[in-house]
Amino acid sequence: MAAPFVPIPPDSEQILNSALAAFTDSIQAYLPLLVTWGERILGAVVFLGFGYALIQAVLNRDWFGILMDFAWAVLRIAIIYLVFANFVAWSGAFPAMGQIIGADVSGVSPSFGPSDVYALGWHIVGMLFTARHFGTWFFHPFDDILFLILIVATQITWFAAGLIYLWVFLEAKWVIAAGCVPVAFSGYEHTFPILENYFVTCLQAGIRLLAAMVVLAIGLLLAHGWIADLDTRGLGVNTDQIGYGAIQLVEAALLFYAMWSLPKKAAQIVTSKGGGGVYTHGSEGAEAMFALSAGAVSRAARAGVSKALKG
Repeated sequence: MAAPFVPIPPDSEQILNSALAAFTDSIQAYLPLLVTWGERILGAVVFLGFGYALIQAVLNRDWFGILMDFAWAVLRIAIIYLVFANFVAWSGAFPAMGQIIGADVSGVSPSFGPSDVYALGWHIVGMLFTARHFGTWFFHPFDDILFLILIVATQITWFAAGLIYLWVFLEAKWVIAAGCVPVAFSGYEHTFPILENYFVTCLQAGIRLLAAMVVLAIGLLLAHGWIADLDTRGLGVNTDQIGYGAIQLVEAALLFYAMWSLPKKAAQIVTSKGGGGVYTHGSEGAEAMFALSAGAVSRAARAGVSKALKG
């Protein structure tokens, strides 16, 4: 098949897959250090928290109340230390679950990456370009230019779908590393929901990955049907170039929208009552986890200052 003259070349070197592998390797390399810094921050948080509680006990002379607070604080700290002791395994369990279930249900191999998504679209574009009759340029130049525009738009749309699939995998890796520092601040009563929201975020990443693989499986099934149809028609595509080009563009756009929208909607099913922060892109009323962490820490600080002033 002749290579189409289009702005985005075929990903013969698996650039998208290589980018995903490089990002994953970098995350794995930095993750132990991030966990170590999270443990250090947690130690500082514990020291400041117990010190503040002891000062309040002396000022208010409420020793029984402070003992109860200490007991709950020790329980929270123990839970967080247990999480850090198993951080990588527990955090990665939800994304791994989504990938395993998604692969089993959809039949899409875990090794099928974003470069393979783009390669499938490039194959469709190549069939359209190969079937194009060059004589059309002389007899119907406007139709020929429009047909080339449709081909280019179709290829760009498939490339965008591959980028979305790449982002879904990146998100599943990134959310694990991004939670190390925020979770360390969840030792206080007012910030403890950070821990809940973090694991909800990991679960959302897994659900998003699962849904993306199911959508991709449907897209692959349809795409092979489109390829078979184009292969059957061959040069007959020239009888209605604009029509066939428009059909392929619409089909690519539908796959792109499904890859963009449906996994996100599936992830929105999982919510947290801890602070309302749900790590889904573009969802109404959702907060990024770092924003949630900052808000929770800020509320804790305001509560402490208010309590100190009243004391």
